[in-house]
Amino acid sequence: MSTAAKIAGVASAGMMLFMGIKKSYAAYHGNEQEEDEKTMKKPGEDGRMLRRDFEENPKDYFLDHRRRKNCYNE
Repeated sequence: MSTAAKIAGVASAGMMLFMGIKKSYAAYHGNEQEEDEKTMKKPGEDGRMLRRDFEENPKDYFLDHRRRKNCYNE
């Protein structure tokens, strides 16, 4: 194996390690902001949603929910 191939292999492995660490850090620390925000059960659905999103415009939430529900029933 040539020296250039060895250098390329080491550089590639280093980049993969860096990206893995970066992704792990983002996954762990990226949720901290969301944990501070209050959530609520989705009205008429399973799951949870940010309370802020619902309180900003509940009318549009229910209109969208009704559209999605009717789409599945057709």
